Amino acid sequence: MQEDNDSTNVESARTKWIKASDAASKLHTELFQTGSGYGSPDERAAGEHKLASSRLEAERLLREYYDIDRRFMNREMLKLKRSQTLATWASFTIAVVVGVATVFDIVVAFLTYSGIISLK
Repeated sequence: MQEDNDSTNVESARTKWIKASDAASKLHTELFQTGSGYGSPDERAAGEHKLASSRLEAERLLREYYDIDRRFMNREMLKLKRSQTLATWASFTIAVVVGVATVFDIVVAFLTYSGIISLK
């Protein structure tokens, strides 16, 4: 359940960043069309301020998305590492059991062949 929520958070942050980036690009296109000009220096300054604010918001959302995505990936890598560690120990345990059984079988076969024990 937590994994679904984490994945949703990453997608939500990504969507917010993309929307903010698109809005900044659209604002830039609207403000800086060739030959459009501005009616006054105050209008130009206000437009540039609005564009700068829009770009800063898009950058902030990009960093937020990057942080959330990095945390999500780190958690996924940690789960993978734990799974690999468990698989390694399971394989080692099986190898030890097989090894002990083989040694026991060899000892029993040697003792039987030597006539020390009888398995009848």
